[in-house]
Amino acid sequence: MLFGRDPRSGDYACLWLDNTAAAAFDPQGIGRGTVAGDSIPFVFHYTPTDGFHTTFVYNRATHSWQWHMDNDSAGVRRPFARVTLTRR
Repeated sequence: MLFGRDPRSGDYACLWLDNTAAAAFDPQGIGRGTVAGDSIPFVFHYTPTDGFHTTFVYNRATHSWQWHMDNDSAGVRRPFARVTLTRR
């Protein structure tokens, strides 16, 4: 994943570099997110009704991140993965 921050708006952009698609870096492959408390929720829009939610949630007590990934089909979210990111 590659992250960038717009210095004017403070919003974040996320480009997911993986092998789930055979196309070039399509604009739909870039998620947009705004900090909300201790989380940064990103949404990747595939079609007007389908997308993918990727949310990073910081846990201040453990200095770790939760990474929540959900498929979204017509407004119905289904968990795809839950990951905890920690420092060694």
